[in-house]
Amino acid sequence: MIRLIKLVLCLGCFVFYLLAACLVRFSFFVLRPRRRWLPIAYLIRAFAWCLVRLIGVRIHLMGEKPRSSLGFFLVSNHVGYLDGFVLGSLFPVIYTSKSELKRWPLIGAMTELSGTLFIDRQRKNHISEYIEDIASVLRQGVNVLFFPEGTSTNGEEMLAFKSSFFEAPLRARSAVVPLTLRYRSIDGEPLTKENRDQVFWYGEMTFMGHFFNLLGHRRVDVDVIVHEPISASAPGEKEFLRKDLSERAFEAIASKIPAPVL
Repeated sequence: MIRLIKLVLCLGCFVFYLLAACLVRFSFFVLRPRRRWLPIAYLIRAFAWCLVRLIGVRIHLMGEKPRSSLGFFLVSNHVGYLDGFVLGSLFPVIYTSKSELKRWPLIGAMTELSGTLFIDRQRKNHISEYIEDIASVLRQGVNVLFFPEGTSTNGEEMLAFKSSFFEAPLRARSAVVPLTLRYRSIDGEPLTKENRDQVFWYGEMTFMGHFFNLLGHRRVDVDVIVHEPISASAPGEKEFLRKDLSERAFEAIASKIPAPVL
């Protein structure tokens, strides 16, 4: 019963968000704001804030958020869709996502309205365009959330980062903010290999089945560790600089990843 109640409330938030996003997108044509994606980013934050509370996520913030919380290239480890909700509730963001998400019923429409920056990793000859799209949003002083592993995992190891996309903050002269996500427990029980799939979403898991099961839990505790911003404005060869940014972000995030759950 609790699952159904939570699901109805989540759908209510979803519908409200869609209506609000439509109004904001319509206002673009009338007001033509210079920082057009900023209101959407704050709307996403409000939506994500509601979702994490309905789901029962308790966020334990460690480290200090940058004083000016706008215009950063936010990067994090990735173990499932819940990551986006958690981080989106803390920062106003525009998401990046795999292009397949556009074809999902309802969610595809929501992500399009949200200005999500879609990346088709099969079209390698278009990577420069995707990078410029990200840089364009960063230049507007809007945060972009990027998961540089390229896919979610079971948390046993962090995959190598896709360094090419770190050219975007270089083009925009935006700082990179590494974020480490550590899921502690579910319903008060420490996260283990046996129960982690109640939170983590990866591989061939279906979204709706997993989400419905997640709603049956009372509480999920997660640490969000905010690392020091890494400047992306140093002069030098872009290929070298983006690899350096990627490696420094990887090391910062990995340094706070716990040992694999057993």
